[in-house]
Amino acid sequence: MKSLVLCGGGIKSAFLAIEASKEGETSLLHIDYGQPNLSRELEALECLVQRCGMLLLQVKLTGFPPLEQTLLRLLCLFSRAAPIARHFGYPKIYYGISRDDLPHTADPKLAEEFLTGLQHLLNLAVLDHDDTGLWLGNLELDTPLRKLKLEHILRLGNEWKIDWTKTWSCMYGGKKHCGVCPKCTRRRTAFKLEGSREDPTEYAN
Repeated sequence: MKSLVLCGGGIKSAFLAIEASKEGETSLLHIDYGQPNLSRELEALECLVQRCGMLLLQVKLTGFPPLEQTLLRLLCLFSRAAPIARHFGYPKIYYGISRDDLPHTADPKLAEEFLTGLQHLLNLAVLDHDDTGLWLGNLELDTPLRKLKLEHILRLGNEWKIDWTKTWSCMYGGKKHCGVCPKCTRRRTAFKLEGSREDPTEYAN
């Protein structure tokens, strides 16, 4: 089955793209919404493209405020990814949301309810038949990592010998991971908790 992976350049994007490619033809979709680490995300994705031979599609959004809230960002990104997937004939969109992405104070059921609602909304918005009655197929949103934490994803990726030095997690775009932003902190912690390999990341602090 053809699939489109909505991704940045981080650990989850690399793992999910490789996992999806095992099921069939896979392309990557990156959305530029003005994130400070844009250039480093694209560098990481180019490495992934070279390794896996995937097509990289890029979309630029303008006039958006910072998309920091996880579920609000997800809503925005899926609303852009869905018509692209439909136009190019991808019946499935993957996205690497994980348990770490939700606020610690959030209801544990919040993500499941949100994703179920998002799929329902998509089913209403995307016609599954054309004007002649021809079946066009459904468009599925798949988030297979949503119940996993980052250290679990690292453990699975280590089995595939993924080169984590070719991924970018930092919220900023320096020569090295800053080491202090929330995403760097999460990355560092995940490597420590996973434990089987040393963290190969170069940190500025």
